[in-house]
Amino acid sequence: MNHAIELKGVTKRFGDFGAVNGVDLAVPQAQRCALLGPNGAGKTTLLNLISGRLSLSDGEIRLKGHDVSRASARRRAQLGVGRSFQKTNIFPQLTLLENVRLGVQNREGRRNWNPWRAADGDAALNETAARWLRQVNIRRSHDARASALSYGEQRQLELAITLATEPQIVLLDEPTAGMSHSETAVILELMAKLLEGLTVVIVEHDLSVVDRIAHRVVVMERGGVICDGTPAEVKADTRVQSAYLKGAHRA
Repeated sequence: MNHAIELKGVTKRFGDFGAVNGVDLAVPQAQRCALLGPNGAGKTTLLNLISGRLSLSDGEIRLKGHDVSRASARRRAQLGVGRSFQKTNIFPQLTLLENVRLGVQNREGRRNWNPWRAADGDAALNETAARWLRQVNIRRSHDARASALSYGEQRQLELAITLATEPQIVLLDEPTAGMSHSETAVILELMAKLLEGLTVVIVEHDLSVVDRIAHRVVVMERGGVICDGTPAEVKADTRVQSAYLKGAHRA
C-alpha cells in the first residue's frame, strides 16, 4: 500500500514535557484520518510536526516516500502539503480575490508578486483564484474585503486559500470550531466535495463531523495513540467511551 504520510517514533519534547511521544502512524493516499482526543493530547502538535512548523525531537516523517524529518515547511509544501489552522488564517484587509491569489502564488512560487498592485497582466492568476472562490460558494463580490465576511464565510475562504495551493496532503485543525450548525453543514458539504481523492488529517472534537468526513479515527492521549480504527470501532472502544466521548460532543 502506498502511504502519503508515514510517522515512525515521532516525538516532540518541550524541555522535560513530552507533547508527542513515539507516535507511529501511516496514512494511505486518499484516506481521511481524524485525530481525536482531549485538549493537550498532542493533536495540533502532531500536525505542526507533519507540516514542518515544529522540528522533531526524535523519529522520522516521510511524505509520499520522501524523508522530510529535517526538511523545512516550504519543502514540505512543495511536496504537496496544505494546512489550515484553529483560528482563521486570512488577510482581512485584502479582497477575497487577493487572499486566494496568495494561495495560487504560493503554489507557483511567485515570491516577488505583489497582491496590492493592479491586476493587469495577471489574468490567468486571477481566473484561477476566482474559480476557487466559486468552488467554495462564497456569494459575495470577489472585490469585497475579507473583513466583511461572517465567521463561516471566513472558514470557506480559508479552505479556498488552502486548496488553491493544489495540495495532495491536507492538514485541517478543527475546521468547524465555533461554527453554527448551519455553517458546519455548509463546510462539511464543501469538504466532502473538494477533498475527494486527497489525503487528509483532520483534528476535530465534534463526533458528528468525524462520522461524516473521516474514514479512520486515531485517538490520542498524553502525546500517544491509544486507539485507531473506523469511527464505529472507535466509538465502541470502552477506553474511548470512558475517557472522551462524554465530553467530545459540542453543546
